[in-house]
Amino acid sequence: MLLAVSLVGQVLLVTALARKGSTEPDRPRGEVALGSFSYAPEPADGMPVFGARFQLHLAFHEAGDEFGRRTLAQREFRVREGIEELLRKAHPGDFRDPALSDLKRQLQDRINEALGMAAVSEIIITGLDLARPGPATRGPSEDGGARSTAAARQPSSGVTDGTVQDVGL
Repeated sequence: MLLAVSLVGQVLLVTALARKGSTEPDRPRGEVALGSFSYAPEPADGMPVFGARFQLHLAFHEAGDEFGRRTLAQREFRVREGIEELLRKAHPGDFRDPALSDLKRQLQDRINEALGMAAVSEIIITGLDLARPGPATRGPSEDGGARSTAAARQPSSGVTDGTVQDVGL
């Protein structure tokens, strides 16, 4: 009888401790939005992509989700800097692949490097807007060097001459 009471007491104690430890709400697992980014290559003849704007998201490995989120919050500026540096070195060809596989791999490697661990399992790019030069975008016109309306409609992205500016993380 004493053994049964002791066993029930231990079960109740373990259950109470388990509930006390789980009073914190579970953090949602899933993707993390990193913000909007833009790319503009150096001007060149025959350039297939004039520029690109996109939303960047990532997913952490399930086992390291909480630790990855905490580390991302601590190293936010290093992560941004790594992404911006990578995009400044990018080439128009990086945007030719419909799946953007190579660009995603490079971004994942760069973010993992900034985090100091292989925490990122996937890079997700959404809202990709590729701007291509129009047929009338050939260079200076008679109005003092203004570009055609096709070039004038390109979104102002904070990117000039191959540099990148993050628009929010």
